Amino acid sequence: MGLKNHKSEGFTFIEVMAAMVVFAFLSVPLVRSQLAVLRRSGIAFMLVSSMIEMRNFCVELTRDAKFEKGEQFEKQVEYPPMRITVNVKKCAEQSALAVFPQGRIVAVEAEYELRSQPQKERLISFLVVKPPPKKVLTP
Repeated sequence: MGLKNHKSEGFTFIEVMAAMVVFAFLSVPLVRSQLAVLRRSGIAFMLVSSMIEMRNFCVELTRDAKFEKGEQFEKQVEYPPMRITVNVKKCAEQSALAVFPQGRIVAVEAEYELRSQPQKERLISFLVVKPPPKKVLTP
């Protein structure tokens, strides 16, 4: 019986380990950049959510005609968890905005936590609240 020449097929253990090391070195920066993108998208979500909630709260208060001089309103939002505070002030008489007798300066603040650190966003706006319609009595 003669000895047959067996060619080895496949990869050696050293070749497989070298390929894994190259793959690891190439994949680490990709994973880090993906995590950074996810972190930034979470921050952007909180910023956009707080702005939307602040705007919606102002719309609710305007719709319900609750703005009077010097009032303060608060609202607790469940998701994302935040507390919204609205301070309403009437325009000063010497202000250029005083031509709007129903105008109000509205300062809205949203407080929330981002990565265990308190954050505060502020929105300042000017709203003109329409007076309630006058009831006309008909005989």
